Amino acid sequence: MALTEKITCDVCGIQKGEANHWMLWSTEFFMPGPNGEIGGIRFAPWHKDLYRDYNHLCGESCAGKLLAKSVAEWREIAELARCVPADAQRAVKM
Repeated sequence: MALTEKITCDVCGIQKGEANHWMLWSTEFFMPGPNGEIGGIRFAPWHKDLYRDYNHLCGESCAGKLLAKSVAEWREIAELARCVPADAQRAVKM
């Protein structure tokens, strides 16, 4: 009996079949800014030799949902950073 690997979309949970438009995605961090690291997302086409090393999306619709969620989180972080006074970020020495 052959062991089959179950691959599912990280957004909607659908299981991967033969016909597909699947893609890979990962998070990455860019140069730290004044308020810490800046996160990003990288998308790539499905690749049979790389899929074990990355996250999975079933197609363009779920990729769009993931991107929209990430943009909303980035905006929230930016809003919070604007609410913190610059002096509050320095350590108080006694």
